[in-house]
Amino acid sequence: SLSECSNLGYGVHNCRHYEDAGVRCSNNVTPPPETHLRIVGGNNESEGRVEILFNGTWGTICDDSWDIRDAEVVCRNLGFDSATEALSNGYFGPGGFSQPIWLDDVQCFGTEYNLTSCLTSRFGDTSHCSHYDDAGVRCHLAISGPRVRLVNGTTAGEGRVEVFHEGLWGTVCDDHWSEIDANVVCRELGFVRALSAPHRSIYGAGSGRIWLDNVRCDGTEPTIFNCSRSDWGHTHCDHSKDASAVCTAVPDNPYPVQLIDGSSANEGRLQIYYNNQWGTVCDDRWTLSDANVVCKSLGFPGADSNDFLHDFGAGSGHIWLDNVVCAGTEMFIQDCAHNDFGENNCQHSADVGVRCLPNTLEVRLVDGDNSSSGRVEVNYDNQGWGTVCDDHWGLHDADVVCRMSGHESAQSAPRGSFFGGGVGVIWFDDFICTGHEESLLDCSHSGVKVHDCNHREDASAVCSDFAVCRNFSWDHGQFRVSNQQFDRYTEGTRVDITCDNGYHPTLSVSYAICAANGQWTPHTPACSGNVQWNLQTGDTMGTRTLSLVERSSRPYLGGQIIH
Repeated sequence: SLSECSNLGYGVHNCRHYEDAGVRCSNNVTPPPETHLRIVGGNNESEGRVEILFNGTWGTICDDSWDIRDAEVVCRNLGFDSATEALSNGYFGPGGFSQPIWLDDVQCFGTEYNLTSCLTSRFGDTSHCSHYDDAGVRCHLAISGPRVRLVNGTTAGEGRVEVFHEGLWGTVCDDHWSEIDANVVCRELGFVRALSAPHRSIYGAGSGRIWLDNVRCDGTEPTIFNCSRSDWGHTHCDHSKDASAVCTAVPDNPYPVQLIDGSSANEGRLQIYYNNQWGTVCDDRWTLSDANVVCKSLGFPGADSNDFLHDFGAGSGHIWLDNVVCAGTEMFIQDCAHNDFGENNCQHSADVGVRCLPNTLEVRLVDGDNSSSGRVEVNYDNQGWGTVCDDHWGLHDADVVCRMSGHESAQSAPRGSFFGGGVGVIWFDDFICTGHEESLLDCSHSGVKVHDCNHREDASAVCSDFAVCRNFSWDHGQFRVSNQQFDRYTEGTRVDITCDNGYHPTLSVSYAICAANGQWTPHTPACSGNVQWNLQTGDTMGTRTLSLVERSSRPYLGGQIIH
C-alpha cells in the first residue's frame, strides 16, 4: 500500500487542493518489452559497452543522462554486486555501423531490476545520437572464488551447472540449452571445450533458486552472464530440468591418435590419422617426453617410464611421422618438432609403442590416532600400496586426500613421516593441488615413481568432517572472524562485517556464516561499492524529489527517495 512507501507522515504537507494527485487505471496492462543486457568491448567481463537486445537485435544506448545510477542497474542485472563507473562518449568503442541505438535519456533511481523499469526514451527514438555517444559501464564483483561451478560430477569437468548471484548458488534451466552454451561455461572454468550439454538433471536435481533460463550464447562470450537469457530468477522450470555440462581440457584434434594391439586401452602401437588414413610413428629420437604428450592427449595422466617401445609389433601402411621431439608441454604430437608427414627413413620394425599410466588411484590413511588421520598411502593402478613424498606437501594437497577418504577437509598436513615411515614403493612426489581436485591424479606431480625421497619424508594428513568455505576478499572493510576451527573457515565460522565509508555489506546483511554445505550464508562476506544513499539536498527526476551527496567532487545518487 502507499503507506509502505516513503512519505512525510499523515497530515504533514505544504500543499493545497489544486495540487491533488489523480490516476487513470486500465485493465489493459502493457508489460515492458522482453529485453536482455550484455557488455562488450572491455578488457574483461566486468566492463564494456552496454548493449540491449530488443526485437531480436542487439543495439546500444545513447549516453544522454547516463550516470552511475543507470550503471548500477546494468551491473546488478548482469550478476555483479555494483557499478564502479558509468562511461560515455563511446569509451569502449562505437557500436557497429548498422547496429541500432535502442535507448536514450535513461534515468534510473538505481534500485530497478532492469533498464526497462527506468524512465527512458521510446525504443529507437534516438535520432540525435551516434555510436560515438554509446554508453558503457565498469562493474564490481565483491565475492572471491568462481561464479560458475559444476556439481555432482565424477570429475571436476562435469556436473550440474550452478551460478552464483545475490549471495546464493542456483541452477540453470535447460530450455534452449546447447553445446554452445556449455562451451562458454567450460571455458570460463578453465577447460578448452564442452563434450556435451546434458538436459533433464542428469547429475541430479538441484535445490533452491533457478537463476537462469532460456540461455542462448553465440559462443564468443567470456562468461555465461554475458549470454542472452531471461532475467535473474524468471523461469517456469523446476529442478527436473537443471542443465549440465561435460568439459574437457583437450581440444578437437585434427590428427587423432590411437593405441592398438595392446592388452588394454592404455597401451599399444601408436598410430596417427592423416590424409584420411591411419599410419605409424618411427622411433628415431623418441623419448618419454614424446610418449607423455601422446598419453595426455588421450586423457591419461602420463606415460609409463619403462621401455615398451617395440612391445606391440610392426604395423603396415604409411609411416607418417619421424624424428619427433617434444618438450612435454604440447597438446598433441603434431605440435612437436618432426619431419614433414610421410618423410622418413624407417621400416615398420621401428614403429613406436606406448604404455600410458592408467587413471586409477586409491588412497588410505595409515597408523594415525583414528580413521581420520595418518600417513598417506596410495594404490596406483592396483599395483600395491605405497607412500607419497612430502616435497611441496601442504594443506590443499591434504584437502584432496581427505575428500577421497570420505571426509570434508584437512585440519593439517604433517610432513617428515609424522605418523611413522612407510615401506615399499614411493609412488609420487611434488604434488601441487588447488584443493578442489577430485583426485590426486588431477594435481600437478613429478610423475609415477619419480622422486628424490626416502620414507623419512612420507606425507601425512589429519582430516576433519567440517566443511570449509572459500576465502573471501577483505577489501573495503573490517571482518571479525569467530568460531574458526584449525585456522580455517569451517562450518559455524562467523564473519561480522564493518565496511569503510562509501561501502556496505552485500545484501545489507552485516554478517555471514559458513554453512554445513561449505557455502557462506546468506552471502559471501564482502563490502560492495554501491554507496548507501544519504539524501540531503533536493533534486527532481520526473515528479520525484531525490537527494544527492557530493563524493569525489561529483554528485552521486544515494539510496532513498524523499517526497
